Amino acid sequence: HEIYQQLSNDLSRRDNKKSLAMLKVKLDYEKQKQSLIDENKRSLARQRNYTILAIIIFFILLSITFLVYRNQEIQKKLNIELYNKTASLEERESELKAINATKDKLFSIIGHDLRGPIGALQSLLDLFANGDLTKDEFLTQMPKLKSDVDSISFTLNNLLSWGQTQMNGAVTKPKR
Repeated sequence: HEIYQQLSNDLSRRDNKKSLAMLKVKLDYEKQKQSLIDENKRSLARQRNYTILAIIIFFILLSITFLVYRNQEIQKKLNIELYNKTASLEERESELKAINATKDKLFSIIGHDLRGPIGALQSLLDLFANGDLTKDEFLTQMPKLKSDVDSISFTLNNLLSWGQTQMNGAVTKPKR
């Protein structure tokens, strides 16, 4: 019976050792399983954070791209408007140059038309003042002098009329 007891105890111990070893292995397995699950959760959380960060960066880049594109479109519109205004200004500048050339030509013609008769009157008065011309000779030149003064007066009146119509606009007064 003692042998049986001893064998039974030995077998029981072996079974207990096996069971204990199995429990230890099972416990280690559960711990490893739990640590792997925790590690997976941390990895998933990190990946989720990276994904959210990547999405945020994507939307920021998308917003920046949109703003840059919109600014380029606005810039294109402004450049077109600037080009059109520049062309208009250049056209106006050429018109202004033509008008100034016409004005200069007109003043040149008027100056020439006034210089001749005034120069003749001045010469006649200088000759008379210096005594190179007698009173009778001066009087014989009076019709020519009157004609020159009338011409000057007519030219000045036309010039003043033209200037007034240019400043105020032409006003017509129809008469019968």
